[in-house]
Amino acid sequence: MIFSDKNLSDFKKLFELKSSKELLKIKNHEKNIYQSIQYSFSTGGKRLRPFLIFYFGSLFNINKKSLFVLGMTVELTHTYSLIHDDLPAMDNDDIRRGKPTIHKKFDEATAILCGDALQVIAFSNIVKSKNISDNHKIKIIDLLCECSGLDGLISGQSLDLKMIKSSNILNINKMQDLKTGALFKFCFVSLGILKNLTTKEIKLLEKLSFEFGKIFQITDDLLDFNGFFKKVGKKLRKDINKPNIAYKIGLDECLKKISSHKNNFMKYCKKLGFNDKDILNIDLLLNYVSRRDF
Repeated sequence: MIFSDKNLSDFKKLFELKSSKELLKIKNHEKNIYQSIQYSFSTGGKRLRPFLIFYFGSLFNINKKSLFVLGMTVELTHTYSLIHDDLPAMDNDDIRRGKPTIHKKFDEATAILCGDALQVIAFSNIVKSKNISDNHKIKIIDLLCECSGLDGLISGQSLDLKMIKSSNILNINKMQDLKTGALFKFCFVSLGILKNLTTKEIKLLEKLSFEFGKIFQITDDLLDFNGFFKKVGKKLRKDINKPNIAYKIGLDECLKKISSHKNNFMKYCKKLGFNDKDILNIDLLLNYVSRRDF
């Protein structure tokens, strides 16, 4: 699969069309929650996580209907985490993707319930799928529990709340691996489950996700450091007194780290047996992610 900006843009349009149709299935439920869910998805976003699933899933020749189930699941989970992350008791953000956050558009109680609903729908999405075998469903649900629970998002968010400006880089890395890296782990490892890869190959996918998470998060930290609001779509420079890697080590060191993680990512891709053409396109994808301005 050839990677380009247009390729990602076309995927985003298609994914948003299909996901909006999927969410129509809950239209007859409580109106306020339904509207908040529709709003949470209508604000857009990079759709990078489902794109990763489709992109690498195509390299593994996995059925597209199965890939959509995984892509929808990870985006539902990601969206729920952002809604809760923005709450006054958490990061207390008023703007997300250039629009009012859920608790500002509706109210705080609705935001909590909307996030709760999205998390439940994410699991239900897997359970009800006719495109994934029962054996694979059990493994994927277990993986989602790991990545979104105490071994992932929840512990990462809890650690983040305890972080202060003087927190050391080791602890910051641990927090970011859980809060950000865990869902990328779902993106890659779920593909290995569907493809029935060996334990050794699954471990390589875990390493891939670790490296990708680092590339993404360091770039994200840099965007708070030197990004532009109209592009990023949320309040910037808010991390100046928080444990942000960019503020701690500066631009040059961040770029060195990104380069190192990219090299490691490509090394693991080669070990997984991707051909030269695939490697070239994966490199273009990594460059896009690490050089983004949004």
